Amino acid sequence: MSVAHHPEIATLMSFAGGGLSEPFAIVVATHAAFCAHCRGELGRLHALGGAIMMAEAVDRALDVGAAERALRRLNRVELGAPPKDGLLASASADALPGPLARLVGGGIDAIAWRQIVPGAEDCRFAFAGRRGAPCRRGRRGGPGGAIPGHSHVGGELTLVLRGALRDGARLYKAGDVSDLDDVGTHSPVAVGDAPCVCVIAEEGPPRFVSPEMQALQRQIGI
Repeated sequence: MSVAHHPEIATLMSFAGGGLSEPFAIVVATHAAFCAHCRGELGRLHALGGAIMMAEAVDRALDVGAAERALRRLNRVELGAPPKDGLLASASADALPGPLARLVGGGIDAIAWRQIVPGAEDCRFAFAGRRGAPCRRGRRGGPGGAIPGHSHVGGELTLVLRGALRDGARLYKAGDVSDLDDVGTHSPVAVGDAPCVCVIAEEGPPRFVSPEMQALQRQIGI
């Protein structure tokens, strides 16, 4: 599988350091199951974090030269295949990676979808977090199905599981991630001949531009 779009390096660093909320961490871990590049980045970040912790444990400052030498060593590391289970479980076209498989249960085809606008459906995945905490959802759109223009409350990570999604000039295919902040608006649309299925982590609900979508959001809780 060829993956073209990845989480931002700051997102990977937060994941490696344990700083992401559970919904965001699950999306990053699922992407890493598709993406050898990000598995390598995470391996280097974990190793660098371990080196820094060891240096701090012996009360020795890690100067700039030492950090650069450590990074050069990490860049030469040959990483093996991802583990068969756990956070970086392997992915296939017919099975969800480990972290998402445990969340969804019966897989994509077992999800109870609900229509939000013509051509687009979603579902909320169970998450035992506090009210107002980051959440995750699945979204499915038939070819040409679009989510009307909206911005975000905080960040949003979208991982394409099946099909393809166009958002502005970018085309996202299976395994690709869209890593967005709360600046600007967008209206992603499913493209191609097959439905597009995504998993999304978001810090807050979308902020729709049109009054009609705002009213629908209040009515059905999009």
